[in-house]
Amino acid sequence: ERLLVVGVRTSTRSGPVLPVPAAPTFGQIFGFMLDTLFMDGLYADLERLESINDLLSRLPACGEGQGPRGLRRIEAMVIVPRDDFGDIAARHAAEVPRALRVLLRTMGAHNPGGRKLLSYLLFESGYTRELIRLGYRDAMERRDAIEAFISDRDVRSGEEHRAEAE
Repeated sequence: ERLLVVGVRTSTRSGPVLPVPAAPTFGQIFGFMLDTLFMDGLYADLERLESINDLLSRLPACGEGQGPRGLRRIEAMVIVPRDDFGDIAARHAAEVPRALRVLLRTMGAHNPGGRKLLSYLLFESGYTRELIRLGYRDAMERRDAIEAFISDRDVRSGEEHRAEAE
């Protein structure tokens, strides 16, 4: 009935807008490929879920809350980090083993446009600990909304979400 999604992509890019170089580096290309592979499918699925929910809300009431072919409404809540993982990865780039650091620098993953690749490949403890702290902080800032979503009640009024749907 509910789907809580924790994304890794910020909803808006923080920091200054950087000029786009004439030709992207291999680091940028591979970073965007990984981002597309892992995240675009998730967001496409969420759009599909929203479309099905919208369609079901327009159909005449069906028995047992089921639509055609057993389709039913599924609520989704998406939580995204406030900070960009690429910027965080750049701060921890020196923790990467030397051989990998040289390869990433050669590919252009250390420049601002290639940080996305670095954020996917960096598993050093300083980076992962900072991501855990970031996730905890962001979750605590949205604690009331998350608890309301999980417990099936409206944050503002304390009413059940089901009452709104019926």
